[in-house]
Amino acid sequence: MLPSFITFTRIVCHATDDITGADDLYAVIAGQSISLGRFSAGDDVSPYIEATIPEGVTRMTLMESDFPDSDDVLATVDLEHDMDVDRVIGILEGSARYDIWFRVLSGGDDVDRSNRCGSACPTCGGGCLKDQNHGGTAHWCGRHEWGAN
Repeated sequence: MLPSFITFTRIVCHATDDITGADDLYAVIAGQSISLGRFSAGDDVSPYIEATIPEGVTRMTLMESDFPDSDDVLATVDLEHDMDVDRVIGILEGSARYDIWFRVLSGGDDVDRSNRCGSACPTCGGGCLKDQNHGGTAHWCGRHEWGAN
């Protein structure tokens, strides 16, 4: 199975990389930037950010934006490691100190993401990650389970 979808569920900033302000974090997957938000020390955020992982992509880079200087690489993540379970990584790079929670969903080369269930999670508002007809099993948004189809 290959990684097919990622959901960022929580980000805790213990210390920023920027000395003079908040950090602007983003992830890069297959050259696509995904904003994770702006963080100051002490922030504990549950952003629920979702992204599709293009076929064949197995790595993600977590970055901190610096202007006008070049951006800082905080971590490189193997997306094939521990798929379909909640993961947390700790970042200790430069003066940046973060814990980032996420889940990578696996799928084969033939995963059809256009056939997702249209139900929304009553807790966080995230969409059900299962196919439209998931046989009466509970809905799943990546963090919560609810009802049955």
